[in-house]
Amino acid sequence: SGLENPEDFGLAYNEMVTKDSVAADHRLGYINFSYTEPWGWWGWAIGLRPKEDDPKPTHEEMMAILNERAADEEALATKTRSPAHAAHTILNSGVYDKEGKLRLRRGYVAKWGGYNWCLNASPYAVEEGKLSRCQATYEWEIEPKLALGADGIYLDSVVNSWSAAPNYRPDHLARSHHPLTFASLDPTPTQLGVWHHYEFIAHLSEDLHGRGKLLMANIFPYNWVFFNHLLDVMGHETWGADNLDKMRAERTLAYHKPYTWLMQ
Repeated sequence: SGLENPEDFGLAYNEMVTKDSVAADHRLGYINFSYTEPWGWWGWAIGLRPKEDDPKPTHEEMMAILNERAADEEALATKTRSPAHAAHTILNSGVYDKEGKLRLRRGYVAKWGGYNWCLNASPYAVEEGKLSRCQATYEWEIEPKLALGADGIYLDSVVNSWSAAPNYRPDHLARSHHPLTFASLDPTPTQLGVWHHYEFIAHLSEDLHGRGKLLMANIFPYNWVFFNHLLDVMGHETWGADNLDKMRAERTLAYHKPYTWLMQ
């Protein structure tokens, strides 16, 4: 960045990873993390760039676009990242709602491609031979950045709108490594999002630590109780002064590890 004398600010981490940024960070003693948000794909991943005043597509229209992208055989034949490959990760790793439809996370943001697909990033969720979100995360986001010398990986948005979303997809349920659950008023078996999150984070944590790397997360209340033991650096965005009791709980559950708040 253009920040003059960055050493004056007590900085510790950087989330941008390039060959030059890694070298610069290491000269200053900073720890360098590479970004990923494997719980979903915004519409940009399949090539969507809507304007702010464009009408929001229906679920049926989104599915038509998704299937059209996935059918691009020419792009798939290149074996390099493309909207067609991303479409297949959504079709294979997508979370189902109770009606058997691919789940879209609430909230529409045109500049990020519109809607965000809810995905199961567990390394066990998708049968071998099909492109999964886990595989794509490693091949497109994790390995290239570690090869540049990044010190670790930064997981964004460990947040309830994903971790509390139930997954009713039968093939995912069959491959879950954690017990299924059900709602108090509905006996239908489901996989709570926190458990396929856990399967990915536990896998990544063990992998990174085995390579001498670190894992950081933007982790929101009250996901700490599931994941803190797998992480090296924790914290989350905040838009104001949080409740003191909650901040004390966050600090306590982090134990001796760094806990940071990012004021937006």
